[in-house]
Amino acid sequence: MPKIESYSLFRLHFSKNFWSSVNRSLVPYKYPLTTPEQKEEFLMSLYELIKSDKYAQYSPRENLLWRKYNLANRIVPVFDYPELCVHYYLIRKLEPDIADEDRRVQGTFGGYRTDIGLKYAEAKEIETIKSGANLYYGPDLTYNPLGWFDHWGKFQNLAHNYSEDNFGYAINFDIADFYDSINVNILEDMLRIACSNADIVDWMCDFLHRWNPQKKQTDVGISQDEVGDASRILANFYLHGYDNALAAYCQKLGSRRLRFSDDHIIFAPSREVAHQIVEEAGRLLHRLGLRINGGKVEEFSNKSQFHLYWSFDLFNMVNEKNAEKKEFVERAVIDFLNYPNVPFRKISVIRRLLHCSIEKIRLDLRAGFFAKVLDEEVILSLSESDLYRLYKKSTSSQKVELITYLEELANQTTLNAYHYRLLKLFSRVRHISKVDLRKLIANEKIY
Repeated sequence: MPKIESYSLFRLHFSKNFWSSVNRSLVPYKYPLTTPEQKEEFLMSLYELIKSDKYAQYSPRENLLWRKYNLANRIVPVFDYPELCVHYYLIRKLEPDIADEDRRVQGTFGGYRTDIGLKYAEAKEIETIKSGANLYYGPDLTYNPLGWFDHWGKFQNLAHNYSEDNFGYAINFDIADFYDSINVNILEDMLRIACSNADIVDWMCDFLHRWNPQKKQTDVGISQDEVGDASRILANFYLHGYDNALAAYCQKLGSRRLRFSDDHIIFAPSREVAHQIVEEAGRLLHRLGLRINGGKVEEFSNKSQFHLYWSFDLFNMVNEKNAEKKEFVERAVIDFLNYPNVPFRKISVIRRLLHCSIEKIRLDLRAGFFAKVLDEEVILSLSESDLYRLYKKSTSSQKVELITYLEELANQTTLNAYHYRLLKLFSRVRHISKVDLRKLIANEKIY
């Protein structure tokens, strides 16, 4: 273990927002830390273990099977308090070197720090954003919702603005199994070059190699855990050299590129140039042990196609100023119900509308929206907070129908993340389930 700072400095890293995030885990803790006294006692004990070199890393307390898109799933490890605290502490110490805004490549988003905005915002403001007043529909457990809101908003605005500027051709693509494919040895070399604190780098690299002790040694893949912020920052840092190279290549060809996490957009003057850039991106990614996800490449030959895919008009209709206004929400729902039969970001649109005042709109429109949401792929993609909003904004009869549908789906799917969501949802709405969710979870252990 490295030399560690004093306890008075160590404890300062763990803000109220940190505890708020980790304590909203889908998986109940065996011994939850809820009071200030419990948290202080735990941190002091953890600090002494680290200082005396007696801290031992444990396996995740659960692995969640999580729906990504279509039938693609991912396994999400759920850590206990010690591993959450250690991982968070390490990224807090490293992020000045690897997540500084000044070194971010232009057009690159998603690598925001865990603390930006938090020191300027009261906890109440953060909770207001998470509750939806600012149309926050990002990750449920992120330590920094303000950072997500800022980066995602800028990414969308630039995507819209670039598409308005002499649109030629555009391509969307992402990286296949991004987190699971990161080469930890390459990442370690990058960290040693970029970071000033060698002891912290040593500790982080040891954590990355051993985050799942059941596998003994992990050289490929980093833990995209339930909170995910530490892994998100490391993953974005991993692409820093790639971003520089691809940005320079795009500039040489009179083109532009945007990236949010592993989602890319290429804007080029022609189809040929766009394909050339994507091929170069593939070559650059190959050097990092990564590859483009061929199943999620979308091409756009005109601005109209691109705008429909990103639903810019619909999102703008229910922006922060209009989200509570009945006439704007109704127009947005009408557009959603009559959307052209083209690929578009359906789940994102549904999540956005769930943060609007859909309970105020005409009953026929509410019924149409409700029917669209009661779809297996949609329901399995929604978070517990999304499901809660859907329930609260439904009519009495729709609530009965929703609960029935959720329970029927629980018996059909083996996604334990969904079953944990229902446990939490049913607890919040005080519903006694007809399905033994705990038994289903017990039979779905993932090792």
